[in-house]
Amino acid sequence: MFNIQRPDLIPMLMNGVFASGGGSTSPATLPAPKTLLQKQPASPFVIGVDLGGTQIRAAVIHESTLISRANRMTPASEGPDAVIAAISQTAHEALESAEISINDIKGIGVSTPGPLNPQTGVVFTAPNLEGWANVPLRDKLQAVFPDLPVYIGHDATLAGLGEWKYGAGKGSSNMIYMTISTGIGGGIIANKLLVDGAVGTAGEIGHMYVDMNPHAPVCGSGHRGCLEALASGTAIGRDASDRYAAGTARAIAQGYYELIGEHPTEEQRQPEPGETLALRARDVAEAAKRGDAEAIEILQAAGRVIGFGIVNLLHTLNPDRIVLGGGVAMGAGELLTQPINAVIEENAFQIAAKEVELTFASLGGDNGLIGAAAYVAYRQGLEYPNNTVL
Repeated sequence: MFNIQRPDLIPMLMNGVFASGGGSTSPATLPAPKTLLQKQPASPFVIGVDLGGTQIRAAVIHESTLISRANRMTPASEGPDAVIAAISQTAHEALESAEISINDIKGIGVSTPGPLNPQTGVVFTAPNLEGWANVPLRDKLQAVFPDLPVYIGHDATLAGLGEWKYGAGKGSSNMIYMTISTGIGGGIIANKLLVDGAVGTAGEIGHMYVDMNPHAPVCGSGHRGCLEALASGTAIGRDASDRYAAGTARAIAQGYYELIGEHPTEEQRQPEPGETLALRARDVAEAAKRGDAEAIEILQAAGRVIGFGIVNLLHTLNPDRIVLGGGVAMGAGELLTQPINAVIEENAFQIAAKEVELTFASLGGDNGLIGAAAYVAYRQGLEYPNNTVL
């Protein structure tokens, strides 16, 4: 993401104590800051921040190029103030390693779990972050960075924006980004505009309902029978674990044993009745790639569910491109897309199905950071002069 300047030129938290070193930072004792002013490109530098449940990452970015970066563990159990302080510290660390003036920084974009309202900057709730309820994240960060505009966006939405601007969605006018990982989320571009909705919750495609059975599985947000409950990484791991408890899925368990450094014999791998094992979607994908029929069956079932979700999106939004991202999608690859394509072919309006391209994300693990940076330009209208938030 976009680059940022030296920390002595921006407001610091904790009375000027710099987090990484713990010592006082005094402008009088610092050498003259190096700059890239004479080499500055036309597009601005920005700071991108990606807030996750386990890690906070920040970078100074120009377009899709990360000039500097920093990261630290998220103090997820310590409440909003501790997390916000960690965001500031991480941004300052990224800024310290960059060599441009703060006058060349055009803003800060923050990718965060939601749901949230990007217009008010209020995070309604945040999975895996304790105590987050209606947190005014933008205003709190704005108080730390009074000279830089701060923009808050949903993590999946901004990852989609990054892919649309610089990655697998480049050139598309109507794109849907779907991330399939621990959960399922998304971002929507319609007629080259980012769709936020009335209060910012558009794009929660993982919570569309695909199973009306009153006994269908429930997702982490409490929705029964939604796409995330049936086909996310969590759901795939749950299915494998249930099969293991029922006496099967022994080949899938091989990946788990390798993770913990054990190598049981085939006889030792036989589960006791009712024995449980916390298998992961990664274990399923690896077993499927080795040709295990049960693992392939699990992924095909998940792929079909995702396929029906995509059919709903095709009929509702008529995209020309769907970009799949997230650890599960990237790890399973064609093992997921083959059943997805089969469902689309069998059930979608063919005129819509023929016009859509299904592809994988190309920005890797940095799409959240790059999307956060792109969001600054989007909101400021620097690169999108006809920008309207739908």
